Amino acid sequence: MPILFNSRHIYKYPLEQVADVHLHKYPAVSERGITAIDTLTHSQSFDSAGGIVTYWLRIAHCRNILPRLIRKLNVVLDPPDILVQEECWLHRQPRMFLLRTVNITWADYVVCMEESHYRPADENPEWTECVQTGRLAISGLGPLGGVIEKLSKTFFDKGILKSIELTERNLKVQSLKCPPHQPNFRPDHAAAPPVLLAPT
Repeated sequence: MPILFNSRHIYKYPLEQVADVHLHKYPAVSERGITAIDTLTHSQSFDSAGGIVTYWLRIAHCRNILPRLIRKLNVVLDPPDILVQEECWLHRQPRMFLLRTVNITWADYVVCMEESHYRPADENPEWTECVQTGRLAISGLGPLGGVIEKLSKTFFDKGILKSIELTERNLKVQSLKCPPHQPNFRPDHAAAPPVLLAPT
């Protein structure tokens, strides 16, 4: 049975600054789960209303978090790195930032998809609301798949919290170095309309 996860968080920083921090927060000394980020595409285009859309296609190299004992049971489960594809869109107007990730490694057995939608918060347009949704489904691994699902659920729950904490910490550091009225981030970021995953 697929595992669904979701979260909502308010960052008390402008959307453009939150987007900038996300795009530069990995790899990080405090987060050893993601070891490298490769940017394959970085381009700009225009949406139907003439607004600038900035697009990134990136590959994240992640540590294999499965216990060694489980990895020994099936050679398929023992790659040194897990590759994850991330697509990012940023829109100037309306101000939105959309992330979409899906696993590349184990694609024949595992589907792990996540979407994050950032927009100005209702409480304050200079704050940013982030809504994350995700879905994990495993097939073709028999009883071992159920064990991996349980481990993955715990990993993702902790991973979301760690990602929020790292983003908050980096936002604070960036703001101390460069106050909001003199930003070192570019305001010409853009995003595609949100497409949230439907529960199944």
